[in-house]
Amino acid sequence: MNYTYYESSIGILTLVSDGNFLTHLYLDKIIFKDKEEKNDLFIFKETKECLDNYFKGLKEDFTSIKIKLEGSSFSKSVWYIVKKIPYGKYLTYKDIAFKLDSKAYQAVGRAVGKNPLPIIIPCHRVIGLKNKYNYHYGKEIKQKLMALEGLKF
Repeated sequence: MNYTYYESSIGILTLVSDGNFLTHLYLDKIIFKDKEEKNDLFIFKETKECLDNYFKGLKEDFTSIKIKLEGSSFSKSVWYIVKKIPYGKYLTYKDIAFKLDSKAYQAVGRAVGKNPLPIIIPCHRVIGLKNKYNYHYGKEIKQKLMALEGLKF
């Protein structure tokens, strides 16, 4: 496994790859002892270009990024729906559950919270009916990402 860093307007992000696919994106700087820092992998260069576009306020959809997801089939179904939420739009946990023909809103919330590729799979575009700013990386980061996309409540 390899990693690199990306400096963004919300702080230093950590990208992780198996060499071919992007497997994780952390919205903070992670120090690894068991992975090798590599800046020259094609997947990292491509991801950084897309992140550049995104943080410039362009409607980047990250579809060119090859990703590999590990998780339950339910989580992958949730992430697939979240990945399809357009730039500047949002869904509720209830909306996602409805698309899955389910009433498991809390399970949807847990899957969203375990998203290994935030921004790429835009979990910041998922809101609760009562708490719109609940986010694994904190309210401030979610508000910055939403503001970048013009989302206001």
